[in-house]
Order: sequence, then structure tokens, then C-alpha cells
Amino acid sequence: MVFWKKNAKLQIGNYVKEYDPDIIFSFAIGANPVALMLQYLKEHSRAKLVLYVADDVHAHYSIKRNAISKRRKKNLSNIINTADLLYTASQEMAEKYARLYGRTFYPLYKGCDLQQPPKATVNQPIKLV
Repeated sequence: MVFWKKNAKLQIGNYVKEYDPDIIFSFAIGANPVALMLQYLKEHSRAKLVLYVADDVHAHYSIKRNAISKRRKKNLSNIINTADLLYTASQEMAEKYARLYGRTFYPLYKGCDLQQPPKATVNQPIKLV
């Protein structure tokens, strides 16, 4: 928890207020510093929180039956319930996590379809953290 001392909280809080991101994108993991930081940022910014489940972290936390894994599992649940949008690495994982957490998860695949020529202008730029 060294990372999440009061001074670090103030520094990251000031940075996010100054930068004013539209989206905060992160991997969905239950490690204390990351989970606490994401919850803090969600509460203290207007940014949308987008999480990506790349590995089956829920299963990993469930296999181990110690206090750290229980805490990480709870943290994972908290940040998933806080998120505005949830992605997974596959359709199978999206379905599993939807059953576990009662939220909609979308598979996010790498790649693109180049059958149509790309648009010259897509959108206004957004700020990400």
C-alpha cells in the first residue's frame, strides 16, 4: 500500500483534474493499489471507466483460498460494479463474467475489417488515462 499514501492520492487526483480525461481505461484486476486508484479516479473525475478483462482473474482469485485472494476478488467485484463499460478477451469470457457479475461484457478483439476504405475523419479526439 506504499503507492496509495495521501501524497500519491493528491498527486494523481491533481493530475486527473488538470488533464480532465474523457475515459479511464484499465485492465480489470483486483490488486489493492490498482483497484483503489480506479475507484478514487471514478469518484473524483467525470471520466467514464472502461475495464478490460484480459485473463480470467476471477478464476485465479477463486483457486487460492487466502486473505489476499479474497481481498482481490472483492476489489475486482467493486471495480466491475463501478465501471461504465466492460470488455473481455473473448465471447466465452464475456458470457462467464456476465453470469458472475450480472453486468453486460463485450468481447474486444484485436484486428479490423478493411473491406471498406477507412473514413477520412472519424471523431473528435478524446483524452485517455
